[in-house]
Amino acid sequence: MLLLLSYLIILRHTGDKWTRQAEELPLHRVIDSTIFLTKVLLDESDDVIEIERDLFLDQHSGIQIAKEKCSESDASSYENYLSDNMPMLKSRLKSLYLLLDGLEKKGKF
Repeated sequence: MLLLLSYLIILRHTGDKWTRQAEELPLHRVIDSTIFLTKVLLDESDDVIEIERDLFLDQHSGIQIAKEKCSESDASSYENYLSDNMPMLKSRLKSLYLLLDGLEKKGKF
């Protein structure tokens, strides 16, 4: 029997062990976080991310998020991270997409 929790418990690694530090997210917020991450990684235009109306729960108007100014060092570090990790990130998002698409075709949602 599978028990589905209504919250995701976030664990932290403190260097020598994993600890639970009262980080609980409702499952819909985990999904919202994935949506937001996808928008940030793949749907940026002119340093602005458009969040269309009703994309997130209880978000009744569209919003724009401008890219924050940061030091050249921080920007370089971020770009290096994306360069090194984008193929893996896209692969994980593609797996999620294929799973959801398959479930939709089966009439699961």
